Amino acid sequence: MRFPLPSRSFSRRHHEKGKKNETLWQGSFQILQDEKTEAIGEFPRRVQLGDVLGITPTHKILASANGIVEQHEDNNQKYFKLTQDGNLETKALYIEPNLDSNGFLNLLEKNGIYSLDFPQTALWNYLSAFAKVSDSELVLSTHTNRISPNYTKILQTDFAKEIVALEQFLSSIFPNKKIISFLEPSKNKFLSKYKFPLGKPEYFLQKALKKNIYGEIQSDKSKMFFLGGETIWHLIRALYYDIPFTKRHLAVECVDRSGRVDGRERYFLISNGQSFRFLDKIFFKKYKYISLNSFDKSSRIMMRSEEYFYNIYKDADLILSVNHPKKNIELPCTECNDCDAICPTHANPQALIHNRSKFYFQSCIECGLCDFYCPSGIDFRSKIKLAKETLSEANQEREHIHA
Repeated sequence: MRFPLPSRSFSRRHHEKGKKNETLWQGSFQILQDEKTEAIGEFPRRVQLGDVLGITPTHKILASANGIVEQHEDNNQKYFKLTQDGNLETKALYIEPNLDSNGFLNLLEKNGIYSLDFPQTALWNYLSAFAKVSDSELVLSTHTNRISPNYTKILQTDFAKEIVALEQFLSSIFPNKKIISFLEPSKNKFLSKYKFPLGKPEYFLQKALKKNIYGEIQSDKSKMFFLGGETIWHLIRALYYDIPFTKRHLAVECVDRSGRVDGRERYFLISNGQSFRFLDKIFFKKYKYISLNSFDKSSRIMMRSEEYFYNIYKDADLILSVNHPKKNIELPCTECNDCDAICPTHANPQALIHNRSKFYFQSCIECGLCDFYCPSGIDFRSKIKLAKETLSEANQEREHIHA
């Protein structure tokens, strides 16, 4: 079955004489706030692309375009409504960075660059911790923890020269740190072809460097730091083009009426707060249902007619389906052992069902493969989450007793 190709101008990104052009389609944006968002400045007011609209404990919310921004609230949901005016095209010239480590971190903060490898982590805070920890190592990889798109290909297409310059730049501003680069996977046969979940930081470090640091990489004691392909793509945009984090690639999968995925890679560079109405211009109306996030993650099923606005901090994948996905019915475990066989870290997820052996919770990277492949439809995600939360509470109580 053939699916319509997106308009060539929709997600076009090209370089001409050091100039980077991007065309915006949407003239109005609805940028969601959460309960911890602190609005900045007066409303309504005129803003420029990248101006700060609000801050949260983990990131900045920036204006997606030039225009007039207002604050609204519908059904207890607060949001910024940005009406774009003026030129629809943003242009950014290549900039040769002349920064020290503090200037670099300040640039990341100004542009709101967010770690897409570790949710709820501002990149300037993450790299600031890297700079402070003695004997720390920073690993650069083109792989990411998303199934699609292929950031190895995207980085080589968009930023081949900048990748080389980035390695040299990081080594110069962090002279006493070890920078380990896997930005040229062709030099390593194992890394030349991506296979999920190779982009998961702990799993990647174990496979590439033989470092078993499951459950430790985000701890205060960790000396290993990781930047994946998607994070690096946005870092390069900020460093060499001064482009703020207001867009993100949205991967789209199509499922036909028989439940088959066509398997073709589709992704679009979408602005924060953009309406999903753009789908009507690209995909057949027979795809009546949408769900956010990929097959390896659970998500709410929505009618395509529902209004939804892109949230770059939460959404990265979209599934279009002809029929409403069937509700999962959990059946008794058949002890087929598929969950243990498919587990890439040998965490022994079957132990969560039968309690006959140990579940290695620290090794579990929550890739979702055990859940996805289970023929009985067992909800491993919930069981893993509960097991980790229970253990975390027990450890906290133990520390409190010994304090």
